[in-house]
Amino acid sequence: MSQPDIEIYVKGPTKEQIQVWLEQQFDSLHISSQGAQRQAYIANWQGKKFEIMVLLKVQNGYTSIWFNHAPLPWPDDKSCAQQALQQLPPAGLSIRCIASSWQEGDAPDQWLHMDGDGERLMQWPA
Repeated sequence: MSQPDIEIYVKGPTKEQIQVWLEQQFDSLHISSQGAQRQAYIANWQGKKFEIMVLLKVQNGYTSIWFNHAPLPWPDDKSCAQQALQQLPPAGLSIRCIASSWQEGDAPDQWLHMDGDGERLMQWPA
């Protein structure tokens, strides 16, 4: 079962590298608006259009990538984060996501941190 949306946090890649990765994931991707700290995209996947929001360096240098749609190519935040870790440029790359499925009203205090050394649970922000 997929989540209603997915959000991951990435540290290391540029906004251009993030855009290239996003373009590889969907049938089409177009910038709908942009500013110094954010880019909004309209993506098309399996015949459905939806929004992707990229907020640059929102928490400790991490960039938020939020997919406002279900279903997506990944069933959950962790699967999305694992694929991003494999496909984004590796230099200094680390990714964080909620450790388990999140539902409205939950207090997400356990996060999964992923980098070249593996995965570990953590509290974030700490």
